[in-house]
Amino acid sequence: MWIVLALLCAFLGLVLLVVLLPFRARATGSVHDGAPAGEARVDWALGLLSVDVAARRAALRVAAIPVARFDLATVRERKKEERRRARPREPRREKRKPGTPARARAVLAEREALRGIAARLARALHLRVRARGTVGTGDPADTAALIALAAALGALPGVELALGADWMEEALELDVELAARIWIAELLVVAAAVLLARRNRRALRAAFGRLPT
Repeated sequence: MWIVLALLCAFLGLVLLVVLLPFRARATGSVHDGAPAGEARVDWALGLLSVDVAARRAALRVAAIPVARFDLATVRERKKEERRRARPREPRREKRKPGTPARARAVLAEREALRGIAARLARALHLRVRARGTVGTGDPADTAALIALAAALGALPGVELALGADWMEEALELDVELAARIWIAELLVVAAAVLLARRNRRALRAAFGRLPT
């Protein structure tokens, strides 16, 4: 009985620590000449536990001491091979998703609510994003839509975007820096506040599908 009680207290204490102590994330990435590169680090409890990812490798550290290493390329390639063997390859056929125009119109109608939700979540995540580069889809209309989306994202708290447009060719030349500091307790409170508002639930249904009313 005492052992069970002690284990329960230890579990609740761990949950409390996870909720109250912050997670921090930092990442840098780039795409140049079609080749992506980057590295990322996520730590918890001011670095007591951390994960570093770089060059398709990951390392788990406890108090800055490496305790495990992983080859992400090997894991990814093995899973890809397993999926390939599991089902025969079929010729690709381009299909337009039914209802896409209707969903786009619904999202456009709820853009103010969605922008407000994104801003609240960005503040709760203490998000800092910087991106510079050039983008293009090869189609001027699609590129204009992409630039408009980037402008909307650039209006979010902590987001700085300096993107140029290539109106005639496909282009993706980017340098990105990202940082976030996450308190689970704060994030849960903000998520609950967002979902309590009927207007927000309607906007999320328009963007992602049905949610409970």
